[in-house]
Amino acid sequence: GGDKPLRYFRTPEERNPVLGWRGLRISMDWPDIFYTQVRAILRASAAGHARILLPMVTTLDEVRQCREVVDQLVDDLREQGIPHDEEIELGVMVEVPAIVPILDDVLRHVDFVSVGTNDLVQYLLAVDRDNPRVASMYDPYHPAVLRTLHQIATAAKAAGKPASICGEIAGDHYFTALLLGLGFREFSMTPVFLPRVKLMVRSFPIDECEKMAADALQMASSKDIRELAREQARLRWSQFEQDYD
Repeated sequence: GGDKPLRYFRTPEERNPVLGWRGLRISMDWPDIFYTQVRAILRASAAGHARILLPMVTTLDEVRQCREVVDQLVDDLREQGIPHDEEIELGVMVEVPAIVPILDDVLRHVDFVSVGTNDLVQYLLAVDRDNPRVASMYDPYHPAVLRTLHQIATAAKAAGKPASICGEIAGDHYFTALLLGLGFREFSMTPVFLPRVKLMVRSFPIDECEKMAADALQMASSKDIRELAREQARLRWSQFEQDYD
């Protein structure tokens, strides 16, 4: 990521690394590294379940190129008699907004998608979350964010492909019911957030989540969406405390 430089991997200095040379863009420019990484994942897949997730995807052509690389390496390993998973899954991170309108096309070439909410939000809102001058404008409850997540979940469901959520939103228990209502069923988060998120999952019937998401999608204010989500979460939390006592 643009905010996570590696000490052992030197890249050129950039004025704005978040919008720069990172993720799949490096793989496309340095295919020798990409081939080595994919081949290693394929070989490791013989010892246990593995999936390949492509970061910072912007175009359909990138996805097609990567699919060709994976297929070619699978054929090579088969010919060499090297154990690997023949049916390894290939997925894309949905974090660059440009991929959302073409997601129907992308889903024909992949097996799953994962929504990188941290980058998706900052790109949608044109807010560098590491810049203190504008960090307060970083708002995952923005109506545009919610509607974009709905568009992603709808496209994935129509294609019969799983869509997971990662990033800060996944661990925000106030957001859990909204994500469930939008159609997401897989969440990736730091372990410390698991108990609260699990409580929310167990506290909301799915039809109530869908009703809440539908109401939120009609709202044009971040404040209204946030208040709706937090009010409903607090009600469940209060009920849990009463039952526990």
